Amino acid sequence: MPDIGEFFRHVAPVLKPGGKLVIYETHPFLEMVDPQAEDPLRLVSSYFRAEPFVQQEPIVYVGKVEQPAAKSYWFVHTLGAIFSGAIAAGLNIVDFQEYAHSNREEVYDCYLNQTAQLPMCFSLVASKA
Repeated sequence: MPDIGEFFRHVAPVLKPGGKLVIYETHPFLEMVDPQAEDPLRLVSSYFRAEPFVQQEPIVYVGKVEQPAAKSYWFVHTLGAIFSGAIAAGLNIVDFQEYAHSNREEVYDCYLNQTAQLPMCFSLVASKA
């Protein structure tokens, strides 16, 4: 979704008063590195990247699948854009947590248990007043 604010503007009206939206997602910082690069800790993408990532291979979270797939596109949004989009849609941020584990493919496990740990996932809970 290229416009995260639009996502929240669609979600907010369908929540009942007191209803909660729970998001558990890859931390946008993790999209700045490439675990398969020669130096997996070198930054390869901007945190403020506006254009989508494009992938021709199938998106899988466990193992590897070798088969043709349609192009897929995904946008990464800064935490500021996520918070601002939720608040602008009239939602209240109830909880926010960052995690040192990944919800991505196993190749991202190379970032686990580092001395200087990267944020890898986050959860956000927003409620409708």
